[in-house]
Amino acid sequence: MRSTSVTTYSYCYPTGNVSYHIYGNYATFYEHTLNETGIYITDPKLASLYASYFKDKKTLLVPEGEAAKTAEVYISVLQQLCELNVDRSFTLYALGGGSVCDLAGFVASTYMRGIPVVYIPTTLLAMVDAAIGGKTGINFGGYKNIIGTTTQPQQVHLLPDL
Repeated sequence: MRSTSVTTYSYCYPTGNVSYHIYGNYATFYEHTLNETGIYITDPKLASLYASYFKDKKTLLVPEGEAAKTAEVYISVLQQLCELNVDRSFTLYALGGGSVCDLAGFVASTYMRGIPVVYIPTTLLAMVDAAIGGKTGINFGGYKNIIGTTTQPQQVHLLPDL
């Protein structure tokens, strides 16, 4: 039986509709998303903290923080998606802070001219900045977020107790 401690809101941005899901706890989130399939992008620290969640999921690991937002990491993620034969039927899930969300959103908006992306922000800043407004990007040549797109995620899952 599913727990009901989740609140859902939908918002229509000029660039697309987004569903926001706010969970009362990690167990409720896990219960609601357990059967979702896709490719997960996260950093090694979060992958180890939530190993039980990722045990049966295809997961790509990227560096923590701003180190994730480089052209080299972007190209590496694209290469891995190609090797996994990811097509437009896949959803990319970003579990992490703002840098992971920025990178995953940029990857999703450019790979195959766009695949769905879902954000699972794990920091307050990511919840109020990276996961809202559809801003995606990577750093290049010493400039922050100089390469990017504006693409809304399909969903944002907010877990205040993460």
